[in-house]
Amino acid sequence: MSEAIDNSDQIALLMANGDPDAFYYTEILDRSRRSAGDNRKRVVRSYRHRHGADLLTVMPQIRDLCEATGARAYTRLSPRSHKAVAKELLRLTAEMVVAEQWNSASYLYSRACGRTNIHDRRTWLYDVDEPTGAARELGELLCANGHLLATIPSRKGWHYIARPHDPREDAPFMNSVGGAASLHKDNPTNLFIPKRQSDL
Repeated sequence: MSEAIDNSDQIALLMANGDPDAFYYTEILDRSRRSAGDNRKRVVRSYRHRHGADLLTVMPQIRDLCEATGARAYTRLSPRSHKAVAKELLRLTAEMVVAEQWNSASYLYSRACGRTNIHDRRTWLYDVDEPTGAARELGELLCANGHLLATIPSRKGWHYIARPHDPREDAPFMNSVGGAASLHKDNPTNLFIPKRQSDL
């Protein structure tokens, strides 16, 4: 049985404080539920955090819930805006009413959070599935260029969290890494993976 992976201390340090409109969004997702790319059936619970201290306050609850359900907790490190989320929620609600898809009402807030971020505070995520030499060189390049913010462990590899930049700088390394790494411009990273979670 694999040991739990708890990245909460490292992630809390990446959560800036001071903007009353900003918050960070965490979801506990049950990866065993097949949903054809639609996470709404996988969400066990979601949380909002103003800053890292907020996250650490609820981490015991998050750990317990993940261990009890076998689900994983993920955090988006690109902060959300209460105002932007509210506007997107209103737009999605209007679409739901027009389409008369009433069963989607309970998922609209999560969807609105997933579709918005504070543009000038975004982070990028490089998902490294295989710890190859080329993948490590990619991390060294991001660090040397001043883009790397953190390396977050996952079950099989890690996530490089980086500041947005010209992706052409990475092109030679991304080509050599191949399918072992992929760039995502607003994806959640691993907050907590319980020990009982199978490698799906």
